[in-house]
Amino acid sequence: MRLLSEPETSDYVQRRLKLAGDKKGQIFIPTALERIYLYSQGTPRLINTLCDNAMMSAFALRKSQVTPELSKRAAADLGMKRASANGHSMASEVSEGLSAGKQANWKRPILPPYLKSEFGRPMATQS
Repeated sequence: MRLLSEPETSDYVQRRLKLAGDKKGQIFIPTALERIYLYSQGTPRLINTLCDNAMMSAFALRKSQVTPELSKRAAADLGMKRASANGHSMASEVSEGLSAGKQANWKRPILPPYLKSEFGRPMATQS
């Protein structure tokens, strides 16, 4: 699959949400989708992963919408950096890691550090 442009990224996410049963199309604030694009640079696998993590965080925090801040936190949890002025980001490194089968640590959800105080227990550590 090819890289998507920013408008295509937004359309892609909205289409996938609609297929999943979203009737209103308001789960992501438009600026949150802009952030998803900035971090993923249009890579579909990264778009999916970022959106999934951002929606899980919104759910855990009892938020009805994914905000730009939640998109940013999801990217930070994945070790991604926003694209620079020349268009380079960490997206390719994260994508390469997924392609190489380094996804074993992603199989079970682990609460990000910023949710730790929300639930009053320490975050599980990966070994």
